[in-house]
Amino acid sequence: MSHAARLLIVRHAIALDREVAAKQGIDEAARPITDEGRERMARAASGLAGFLPEIGIIAASPYRRAMETADILGEFYPAAQRVTLQVLVPGGDPEAVLAWRRGQPREACAAVVGHEPDLGELASAALAGTARSFVPLKKGGCCLIAFEEQVRAGRGELVWSLPPKVLRRLPAG
Repeated sequence: MSHAARLLIVRHAIALDREVAAKQGIDEAARPITDEGRERMARAASGLAGFLPEIGIIAASPYRRAMETADILGEFYPAAQRVTLQVLVPGGDPEAVLAWRRGQPREACAAVVGHEPDLGELASAALAGTARSFVPLKKGGCCLIAFEEQVRAGRGELVWSLPPKVLRRLPAG
């Protein structure tokens, strides 16, 4: 798999409840991750770094909870380039994310941080060419997809998919 293009799909950490945020006048795009979410994501990212030693780029939805999750990932992958990717907002098009990945260096593992159900749809599109999600991700969970040839819908291979609980139990990186 050394020449495969890799796409790491990461769901944002636990965020402030929608109803609580609304009562506080915080709109959907500005909902932050919680202290618990921050702590759990840091432990998950540490476990991830223990077996995925390098990420070349971390792209995040412009929504606050995704950006904050990407910041935590960045603490464990300080050499990773950071970008904000509008196509990762809720309701984004999986093909647009795959097109973005095609434009990145093939040898770099590219991480995307976003939202469900969009990330499950992205993974499903990458693996089977259908946006009908069959790869659900828990908050703070992630999966790695490799493309041996072209980064195209239906051409990906699932390397692994791990819930945050498992990531938090892995040896620190």
